[in-house]
Amino acid sequence: MDPKRTEQKQRRTIIAEGAHPVDAHVGERIFAARQAKGMSQKTLAARLGITFQQIQKYEKGKNRVSASVLYRIMCALDVPATYFFDGLAAPDKAALEANPPQREI
Repeated sequence: MDPKRTEQKQRRTIIAEGAHPVDAHVGERIFAARQAKGMSQKTLAARLGITFQQIQKYEKGKNRVSASVLYRIMCALDVPATYFFDGLAAPDKAALEANPPQREI
């Protein structure tokens, strides 16, 4: 096995419990906006130049949406950026201080 690949795998942080709550929320909001427009995953994917499977992963929170892709989704669905975060609970400051988020490498 290639030592460089082994080293890379050891540095990654994997969240075993599933999608991060923010990723799941953003995915739900993408789904809701797409449904409200009566748009299929295939149509949205075509507008973004990606596969419909990637849209599925975004909507389920399995893959994180980069800022540039989120911007393109925002434009394709004609919603403001804040739409994706509406209804998201504010982080519990005490919990964050006790357990700061892990940096992913």
